[in-house]
Amino acid sequence: MDNTVRFRKSIAYIEEHLQEDVNLELAAQAGFTSLMQLYRDCYTYTGHSVKEYIRKRRLSSALGLIKHSELPLAEIAYVCGYSSQQALCKYVK
Repeated sequence: MDNTVRFRKSIAYIEEHLQEDVNLELAAQAGFTSLMQLYRDCYTYTGHSVKEYIRKRRLSSALGLIKHSELPLAEIAYVCGYSSQQALCKYVK
């Protein structure tokens, strides 16, 4: 299995668990790789660290919901994996 396929499996795991605390060890295991290799692959393929990738994906999901839904900000924050509405507002700034 080549690196691209393994990395895609790890990213798929991360995408499925964006609403909760993402266990990076399990994400690496999903891609049949080590945690350090996941960090290296993420930077190679996305240009961001794993944690930065997760932050940006959560923020883009939240902004999409803000733009296209009528949900209150607190609910959007909860759905996108933020601890509170204030935490979401902090990242939007």
